[in-house]
Amino acid sequence: MTMTTLRLEPAEHVRPGGAPVSAHSEFAALAVARPLEWSAVAHAPVALAGGRISIDLGGRWERRADLDGDPSFPARDQRAHDAPPSNATWRKVVVPENFGFDGELSRQFAPVWYKRRFADPRVASLSESPRRVRLRFDAVDYLADVWCNGEYLGHHEGCFAPFGFDLTNRLQRDNEVLVAVQDPLEPLDPSQFFFFHRKRVIKGTLNYHDSRPGGLPGRMLTPLVEGDDPWVWTPELGQSMTTGGIVGPVTLERTGDVSIDGLFVTVLDDAGDAQLAVVMTNHRDEPIAVVVHLDAGGARTALQTVLPPGAGRVDARADVSSLEPWEPVHSEHGRPALHELSAVVTSGDQALDRRTIRFGRRTAQVATDADGHARHLMVNGRPVFVKAVNYIPWQHFAEVGRSFYDRDMRMIADAHGNSIGVHAHVQSPYCYDAADQSGMLVFQDFPLQWFYDSGTQTNPGFVDTACRQIAEMAYLLHEHPSVVYYACHNEPARMFSAMTGVPEHDGSDTDLSETNLDAALERALRSVETSRHVHQASGIGDDVHAYDGSLGGGTMYNVGNQPGWFVSEYGFWTVGPDAHKFGDIGWPPDGAQMREWVSRLSFMGSTCAFAGLPQRYESLDAWIEATQTYGAALGKWQTEWFRAHRGAPYMGYRWHFWSDWWGYAGGGLVDVERTTKATYDAYRDASRPLLMIALTQRSVIAAGSVTLPLVAVNDRAAAASGQLDWAVHDATSALIGPDAEGAQLGLAMPADGEPVAVPHTRGEVVDHGALSFTAPAAAATNLGEVTLVVAPGESRTVVLRWTDPVDGPQENTAHLHCPAPGEVHAPGLAVLG
Repeated sequence: MTMTTLRLEPAEHVRPGGAPVSAHSEFAALAVARPLEWSAVAHAPVALAGGRISIDLGGRWERRADLDGDPSFPARDQRAHDAPPSNATWRKVVVPENFGFDGELSRQFAPVWYKRRFADPRVASLSESPRRVRLRFDAVDYLADVWCNGEYLGHHEGCFAPFGFDLTNRLQRDNEVLVAVQDPLEPLDPSQFFFFHRKRVIKGTLNYHDSRPGGLPGRMLTPLVEGDDPWVWTPELGQSMTTGGIVGPVTLERTGDVSIDGLFVTVLDDAGDAQLAVVMTNHRDEPIAVVVHLDAGGARTALQTVLPPGAGRVDARADVSSLEPWEPVHSEHGRPALHELSAVVTSGDQALDRRTIRFGRRTAQVATDADGHARHLMVNGRPVFVKAVNYIPWQHFAEVGRSFYDRDMRMIADAHGNSIGVHAHVQSPYCYDAADQSGMLVFQDFPLQWFYDSGTQTNPGFVDTACRQIAEMAYLLHEHPSVVYYACHNEPARMFSAMTGVPEHDGSDTDLSETNLDAALERALRSVETSRHVHQASGIGDDVHAYDGSLGGGTMYNVGNQPGWFVSEYGFWTVGPDAHKFGDIGWPPDGAQMREWVSRLSFMGSTCAFAGLPQRYESLDAWIEATQTYGAALGKWQTEWFRAHRGAPYMGYRWHFWSDWWGYAGGGLVDVERTTKATYDAYRDASRPLLMIALTQRSVIAAGSVTLPLVAVNDRAAAASGQLDWAVHDATSALIGPDAEGAQLGLAMPADGEPVAVPHTRGEVVDHGALSFTAPAAAATNLGEVTLVVAPGESRTVVLRWTDPVDGPQENTAHLHCPAPGEVHAPGLAVLG
């Protein structure tokens, strides 16, 4: 086999950039590493002993919860805790774990202690390399204080980033590591609207939010029954099911006197120009001459440099055009190809450290117009229409493995999706590995959800902490080709300025609008990240949250009033087909059960405003059918609207959410067991790559003639042509009437909705026709129109049929209903005629 030589050239800039990170971070060297001069040397096969050895410290630990401890966020100078008493009772557990997954610790906000004993891994031959030992935590949620053999090592704050401590001169023959973990309670006022809560814990949706058990936070409830207490929401309820714990692997990392602290590939252009970075630390007090051996996808080279004491980095440009590009799922240009970059640093006849990463040859950016407005996502130089779901698959992700995420990626791809939005948190590494392998595009939020106390006077140090964590997020995810887009904050305070009275741009020390916070986060992220789009705040600007006919009240048919290239949130909260598994007794729900439903659905007022109160139905199954019917109607119509207006301005949509991770009701397309809902089917069918649409403005119309434009949407890279057959059928309707009383539950909704008609039965054909169509590649094209006449009391279903060259025969429908004289649209779902 002929060896390919990887030719390197000096780089003009460092990539990724250096930025401050948290104390004890595994990325600390990047903040201070000095660029090194280097020269190429002849590559020789590396068959040297030594290098990095990882020893797993996961598995059996012991745990003790401080049930009487202080649950509050400790002051920054009081974070080191006293060790628990020696006679304390400890319970055996398996690490990684989320202690909140254990029901008895669901509301444990005081510290939880973990301990484990281990032998010095060098005890058999202390003189042999590798000599240095570092204790590494992949992730601890949220506050961690660490001791070894009774010596306090330090503190870490965060929930997703790796950190560690040097144990080289601290180890004995037998050792004990002790970790105090705390997920502190945010002391939120139940009498306030959530618009006025100012949080301090940087966990985003891993803390409290509007789509989790506990319901809407703060003053969001009206009494469900006469005399009921409206303040059923408490901070403890809203933050229950804590995700705290040692949630990632724990390892001992053994290296020589030089460690590789970072290995990165940044693809610079579509032609295959890339930049490689090797960040190293010399742990000696004198310089060390080293050779770095590199292998990128089978192409090899070596370089030599002198590494002074401390951290240094080598940056070099390389041509990787021979490597197959990474393409997203459903791409017709290739597959999601992954490659390996390995580095071995040697000195003399010793390998001091070695490291391997996986990467993809992929570029991603958001194209803008002449005015700087975003227009569409570009991947490998080609526009991509984004079909996404917002993704909180499971909050206690220490409990699930890679196969869990592989299943999700398959199901999303089967629904013609090509993207997930990791919603205001950072997921398990398994998630990003699965996305890389499947070709699923990841839009990544930093873990900020709603409003934070970021004032320099009221909460000094918060902005700095957040900026350090966002830099760590960028380093952590840098090598994942699936990650193509960053948002610094989801729905900051200024998005709700009309409700809160807070100015949209507030540059004061209190930073009530979070203008200063988000600008600082964007600067910090851009200082590291040069190859991905950075958006400051989801829900603001070209990134639209469109909840017409849902959380925003009104009617689903007004969704086009919020233009933006990317609709990053839309959807409806439904009751799933397996909701009987909640175990409720009796029907309709009593006051206690209604409180449970408010918790399960969060936006109970939205669900009931558009699908009707549960007591309007004879059974749970009937209520399930109503919420599913309305949710599917909204999902079909709004998704088709975005598709039909491709490029004018829509080039992406993201349903909110993928799953109801906590049970059998919510905004998800699937429930906790991945049973699909009617909304999944509607999303899937409306997302087909070649879709014919009869575009309606309303489903309930006045009598007379109505003309429906016919639109062909083709997301593929090749034009399609064929025959479109259409038929107008006599039909009957089911009709869903708005429920003003239901709109008052939870966050009250505007009661200005309108009835929605859906097909119930399909009768005889009253008109039909056919036309030849050509659907240009990557476009929405008007094909003509269908005109029909609807008389009072009549319903019509328009059926479109065509053949997809890949997927075969296809069908789509549009439905219209004209009310009969005196027809009354009662709240909820009813079959007409």
